[in-house]
Amino acid sequence: MFKAARWGEEAVIYVREDGLRRSLTWDQLYREVAALADWLRSVGVGRGGDRVAAYVSQVPEAVVALLATASIGGAIWVGGVGAELAPRAVIDRFNLLQPRVLITVDGYPYRGGRVFDKYGDIKQIVNSVQSIERVVVVPNTRDSVELSLSKPVHDWREVTGRRGGVGLSFEPMEFNEPLWVLFTSGTTGIPKPVVHSHGGVLLEAYKVGLHMDYKPSDKFTWYTTPSWMMWNFTVNALLFGTTILFYDGDPTTRNFEPTGRLRRRRASQYSASVRLISTLP
Repeated sequence: MFKAARWGEEAVIYVREDGLRRSLTWDQLYREVAALADWLRSVGVGRGGDRVAAYVSQVPEAVVALLATASIGGAIWVGGVGAELAPRAVIDRFNLLQPRVLITVDGYPYRGGRVFDKYGDIKQIVNSVQSIERVVVVPNTRDSVELSLSKPVHDWREVTGRRGGVGLSFEPMEFNEPLWVLFTSGTTGIPKPVVHSHGGVLLEAYKVGLHMDYKPSDKFTWYTTPSWMMWNFTVNALLFGTTILFYDGDPTTRNFEPTGRLRRRRASQYSASVRLISTLP
């Protein structure tokens, strides 16, 4: 992943509906991935197929968490569960896979500045998924983490900010060993987890990269949520040194003003679902 890094330049850009913008340079991405991987190992997440699950919106910390989990080797990333999902839907998915660590946002803005607070939902999930041992909270709508649970709660900034100088290494894996799990849509019952291997994902990523013609000078965005596999598709563009851009919020609010904002940020490739495109003026 970091062989294509453009050190000092932006790797991940995050734009929120309320106008907030922040980013991670390749250097910052590397340091945070290394720090989180080190912390995960320190709490016992290792090569035994441990699952690290996320309940997040479009925040760049989700990219860090995915890469850190992948670097450990035997740990498996549980994706396909965006913060917009109701607790019951999340519980059904997580209980199928029994994750040990949960990484979550505290909330997110959507549609005209309304903030969706997730503390209550997180409590329901942790109380119903007994395998969860620790919860890491990304402060997205609050200045501090004030969540009280029966399991240890960690502030993302403390987990990734106090481990300076930690090196990053990616464990070598066999082609067919699992990298991440995504879920089916649930149209035929409870969503089914689908395991994707390290080798299979890598081949698909490079194949897609050729079709998309990613370049290091590109800024690529796909309006999606982590519940859809297109979020993973977007992250894969990092393999080509491409900057990825995430928008968190409703792209149609204020007469599509956020969509215009993305254009002004010179996203060289803007992608979205057919339903969204059909509503564009």
